[in-house]
Amino acid sequence: MNTLISPRQTSFIPGRQGRDNIIIAQEACHTMRRTKRKCGFMAIKVDLEKAYDNIRWAFVVDTFSDLGFRDHFISVIYHCLSFVSFRVCVNGEKADSFTPQRGLRQGDPISPYIFVLCVERLSQLIDKRMVEGNWKSLVMAKGEIKLSHLFFPKDLLLFGEASKAQMEVVKICLDLFSSAADTKVSGAKTRVFFSKGVHHTRRA
Repeated sequence: MNTLISPRQTSFIPGRQGRDNIIIAQEACHTMRRTKRKCGFMAIKVDLEKAYDNIRWAFVVDTFSDLGFRDHFISVIYHCLSFVSFRVCVNGEKADSFTPQRGLRQGDPISPYIFVLCVERLSQLIDKRMVEGNWKSLVMAKGEIKLSHLFFPKDLLLFGEASKAQMEVVKICLDLFSSAADTKVSGAKTRVFFSKGVHHTRRA
């Protein structure tokens, strides 16, 4: 997993600690509070609505294939996802069984790992925009560190220049990922934070 997942994701990765990203996020917020850059920066906390429930199985298969996993292994993973049925109790009685058409099962020990691998596709999209010069990252440590994103178990924290152009790039990346994975960003739970000095007209 260490060779497949970028350092921005610390959840469920052997040798990495979830608190590492928390510490980095705190340092990023500290930088935003004291920055004197005219352009300013923004941090976007993104919540993927029912992320485990909505993800497409075809997207999982494509992700594993792109990462170079063997066909037999991918077939086993797909079998674990699709060859399952559920029954629920209604007023104390068991209803007819049904088969899901998408999603990762909550409580399944392999689900977090599958999800982390799938979300890595979004990380790759962001990295590509950075290389192209379209994603203007948060500048830290006197310009020595550029931070674009941090990933947590079910939340994303994105950093960039506080500009309309940067927000458009963020939206494009999220839309591309959401369309491919069939996930949805929860507008009600998504928050945007701005660095000190960003004019209110740029926050609208």
